[in-house]
Amino acid sequence: MAHIPEGFVTNAAFKSQKIPRTERLLLLAAFIIPVWLGATLGYWGLRGQADLLKLIVLAFTTGALMVAIAEEIIPEAHQTQDTNWSTLTFIGSFALSMLFSTYLE
Repeated sequence: MAHIPEGFVTNAAFKSQKIPRTERLLLLAAFIIPVWLGATLGYWGLRGQADLLKLIVLAFTTGALMVAIAEEIIPEAHQTQDTNWSTLTFIGSFALSMLFSTYLE
């Protein structure tokens, strides 16, 4: 098995480490397994449960994602020069997600 490069786990990062194409695609496809498994277990585990329990699990998951963003994504974003365009894109995407969540209620 090839060495996984530090930083981002992308096809380009694997390619820079001279990992064969087939192995790169298999490694990237393997990231689907935990997502699929978590979604499946979450669906079957919470199906038919009280709304309060579903909201508690949703709040916990949101908190875990916020911690990941605060500790990983935000510091990496500040390693480059911020531009007005990137700030506008961030605010716009956040506003769009809020509009979608309000519309879907």
